[in-house]
Parts: sequence; structure tokens; C-alpha cells
Amino acid sequence: MAFDVYESIMGGGLKAYALRTGSMVLTTAGFLGLVLYYQQSLLKAVPRKDRFIGLGRFLNYAVGPSGFVPRLTLPWLAYFRPGFHPWDHDNHELLAAMPPLMLEIEHAASIRAATNGFSKPESAMETPYFAPIRRSKAAV
Repeated sequence: MAFDVYESIMGGGLKAYALRTGSMVLTTAGFLGLVLYYQQSLLKAVPRKDRFIGLGRFLNYAVGPSGFVPRLTLPWLAYFRPGFHPWDHDNHELLAAMPPLMLEIEHAASIRAATNGFSKPESAMETPYFAPIRRSKAAV
């Protein structure tokens, strides 16, 4: 839906295409930069002798045969095709899986809330992962 709103506001001309694709390049660079920064920070926390093992595991996870970079490259490149629309990639099966997934998340949140003394969240969108942050602010 957000893509359709973008197209209705920006149109489909060269300016809209340049903004859409330029934003994707900048966002991807920023995301990969953060991933590399935090991975490097994690590697600093382990003993020097284990850093190469950790780096190798990360590289395999990122760019290995089943890594996220090879798996996402073609869908990422498809975004740059003029006339691209997200529904070009049929993901109805993923959307159909959402209601059971949301119920599972809400159930897990209820269990966690009950075992940690937090109140049950109203929905999965208000997860108990933020509860310690809210509690610590209240305690201050």
C-alpha cells in the first residue's frame, strides 16, 4: 500500500524513479554499514584467537551459498526495474501466514508477561520486549 501511495503522489516519471532507486541505494548502504559496524563490535568482544572463526561464520552467513546477500540480490535488483511494483513478487502465502503468526506472538508475549510480572500486552504490537525499558524509566 505504501508503494501505491508513493506512486500516486510522485507519479511514474524519471524524477520519481531516481528518488525511489536512490533511496534504496542509500538505505542499503546504511543498513549494510550498520551490520558491519555491529559485527565488528561483536568481534572485538571475543578473544583474539576466536575472531577469525567468528568472522568466518559471519561471512558464511552473509555471503555464503545460502547467505542473505545471495538470496536477496535478485529481488533487490528487481526493485530497480522501471515499472516495478511489489506485487510483481507474489507473496500471498506469506500474508496468509500472518494471522497465525500474530496469534503465536501474542501467546508468547502473554506467557512472558505472566512469568516476568509484566501486564499482558493488548496486542503483539505492544510486545513485552519494551516493558523493561518502560519499567526502568518509571523507576528513575
